[in-house]
Amino acid sequence: MGTEEAPRRVLVIERFAKISFAYSEKLKEGGYSPIVVETAAEAQKVLASTDGIVAILLDLHLPDAEGIELLKAHPEILALFPVIIATSDKTTSRAIEAMRLGAFEYLVKPAARTRLIAAIDSATTSRSGFANLTIDKRSPIVFAGSRFVGGSPQMQAIYRQISLVANSRATVLITGETGTGKEICAETLHQQSSRASRPFVVINCGAIPENLIESELFGHLKGSFTGAVDHRDGAAQAAHGGTLFLDEICEMPLHLQVKLLRFLQSGTVKRIGSNRMETVDVRVICATNRNPATEVAEGRLREDLYYRIAVVPIEMPPLRLRSGDIPELAGVLLRRFAREAGKTFHPLTPAHVALLEAEDWPGNVRELENLIWRATLLNEGPDLPLAAFAPDSGSGMVLQNDDTGRAAGPHPEKEALAGLDGMSFAEIERLVIERAIATHSGHVPLAAQSLGLSASTLYRKLKEW
Repeated sequence: MGTEEAPRRVLVIERFAKISFAYSEKLKEGGYSPIVVETAAEAQKVLASTDGIVAILLDLHLPDAEGIELLKAHPEILALFPVIIATSDKTTSRAIEAMRLGAFEYLVKPAARTRLIAAIDSATTSRSGFANLTIDKRSPIVFAGSRFVGGSPQMQAIYRQISLVANSRATVLITGETGTGKEICAETLHQQSSRASRPFVVINCGAIPENLIESELFGHLKGSFTGAVDHRDGAAQAAHGGTLFLDEICEMPLHLQVKLLRFLQSGTVKRIGSNRMETVDVRVICATNRNPATEVAEGRLREDLYYRIAVVPIEMPPLRLRSGDIPELAGVLLRRFAREAGKTFHPLTPAHVALLEAEDWPGNVRELENLIWRATLLNEGPDLPLAAFAPDSGSGMVLQNDDTGRAAGPHPEKEALAGLDGMSFAEIERLVIERAIATHSGHVPLAAQSLGLSASTLYRKLKEW
């Protein structure tokens, strides 16, 4: 006989019988076994005497105590169980306070079945993963197909976080300095999830004009505003079944943050010009190079939105704190850019690596990428002179001599570069990007792919110009 699977019990602490009954039915449909109590005192007795509880659904207002006070008086509850807050308050301040204490998620009553089950699933998946974290530390993690490079302890910590939460529906907030690989982190989360075969849609909140970002995110109907010549899906609809990545989330206008929060709470969107709500199934990942706490304190990021998007925070380390990855990163980049340029370069020497490791890299991996790209673009090979990587290398243009010490003679590649003489690297970069966009008929994502860049990087550069 097979072993019977242990029940996955969810403790429902809810003062209204009608609501707790509705929760129970929804939980049963989702494969959970509900245990219902009405008071904090009853909840404590159940927790002390019952095994197999995988999550707690907590009403903020109980007959004998406030839900917040229960969590404050018994911090062991948050340490042992993922707690999901259910609130009918018009304001979310108490729910936010619970999130600060360590609650996993909050739902606004009445919670739809899909939202309730998704929250419970995310909570139990994340908690079970963290419980097994010590087991995973023995062997390094490598993601097939990921653009991540580097096996340093700092990056292995990131990979473990990704492994733990990839299959969860929980929202993720990726923070880190510019150029640390936040979009690659989001891509990898998507690739390692059950949504990998579905769309991965990127919206750069800082690269889209404020008057267009709502349409880009939620879509619009024909004639809903000047220039709306047809019906159009937004990124939320385009990502249905997959992942929506909102880069530079702190750049989103405050009025749209309210609508994003409503979308995250309900799983529904409304196009501009429409009165109909549409249900979409997406996993949302956000990123910012700013300090979210500072943005909240200074009023640029809504506090309730912050706690909604930061269920799982991931902080990407700067390159200066993972310098052990520089040799591998530089080697991968050199081979890639050489292949794209149709050139051959010898592997980097210890002297090259020492130069690279001595830098602080304020622009992180993106700065290293630009330096390697520049060096392969402006040198013929097969050797790369050390001056190409020197801090004061200027444009990076180092014309090599032949074996006799005389200046090298005419060369087709050098003639092709003749038109670049006198141009700064920024000018060359812009020229290359503009040509790539023109080659792909204005399609920025395809141009970015051809250049080995992320679409958000190209959008950011276009905005800067």
